[in-house]
Amino acid sequence: MPESRPLLTPGSYALVTGATNPLGKAVTLELARRGVHVFMVAREWDHGFALREQVRAVARADAEPELFFAEFSLLPDALALAERLKERTDQLDAIFHFSGLKPGPDEPTAEEPHPSFIYNVLSPFVLTRKLEPLLDKTKGVIIGDVASEWKQGRLDWSASDDALWDTSLTEEEFTEEVPEEDLEETVQAEDPERLWADAQAGRLLWLFAQARKWSSGGLHAYALKAGTENLALTGFLPFLYPRVDKLAMRALKLMRNLPLPHQVWWPSDHSRRLPALENTWLQDTLWDRLCGWSDTLS
Repeated sequence: MPESRPLLTPGSYALVTGATNPLGKAVTLELARRGVHVFMVAREWDHGFALREQVRAVARADAEPELFFAEFSLLPDALALAERLKERTDQLDAIFHFSGLKPGPDEPTAEEPHPSFIYNVLSPFVLTRKLEPLLDKTKGVIIGDVASEWKQGRLDWSASDDALWDTSLTEEEFTEEVPEEDLEETVQAEDPERLWADAQAGRLLWLFAQARKWSSGGLHAYALKAGTENLALTGFLPFLYPRVDKLAMRALKLMRNLPLPHQVWWPSDHSRRLPALENTWLQDTLWDRLCGWSDTLS
C-alpha cells in the first residue's frame, strides 16, 4: 500500500498561481473552506479582487486569504513574488502551478526563450526554486497542470541549440548537427500554436525532472493533465473529468497517496512518450537550460 497522509489541513499554507482561472479558482475556494491559508496569484486586477471577495466569503476566520499579482511572462515578476511570499510566511505545504498563457498569433515568436515558454515553464521553475526552502520545512508538494495540447509539441531549446524533442529520436540523434541558418529560419517562421504546445511539453518534462531531483528528499512534484476525456492513468483506474470541481478535487487528492508511479498522473494512451519524459539526459538538459535562462533574464 502506498504511504498515505491527509489532505491539506486547517493552518496549512498553500500558494495557487492562476487562481482566477476555472481550475485555480475551484482549488482556491476548496482550500479556503478547509481552513488553509491561501496565497492567491492573479494576473489581472479586477479578476483578482473579485476572487478575493469570493474566497473571503467561504474562508475560516483564522485563515484570511492573501492576494498577489504577478506577470509571469516577465521573469523578474516571478522573482519578486517569491520575495514577497518569504516576507509573509516561513513555510509552504503546497504550490499549485495553474497559471498559463497562450500568446496570440500577433505576438513575437523568435525570442529566446519564447514568451509562452517563460510564462508556462521558466517562471514556475524559478518560483519553485526560490520557495524550495519553505516547502522543505513541511516536505511539501508542487502540482502543475498541463494542457491537452502539450502532446502535439516538442521542445526547441533555443534558436542556436540543436536539441529538438521527438520521442522517436535517440540521444545521438538529439545532438545531430543542424545548420544554423536552417534553425534560424525555422524559429522565425514557427507557428505560435506549436510554440505554445512546446511550452506545455517543457512544463511536463520539468515536472518529471523536479520529481526525480526531489525523490530522495521527501518533497514531491506532480503533473495533472486536464481534459474531458476518459484518461487511463498509469497505475490507477480511469477517471472521468466532466466538471472543473471534480478536477479540482483530484488535484487535491494527489497529495494523499505517496509515492505515485513516476510521481506523475499520466494518460496511458500516450505511453509512447513516457520513455522520453523519463530520459534523465533530456531532463538534465532542460534543467541546465532553465538555470541558465533564469540567471540571464533575472
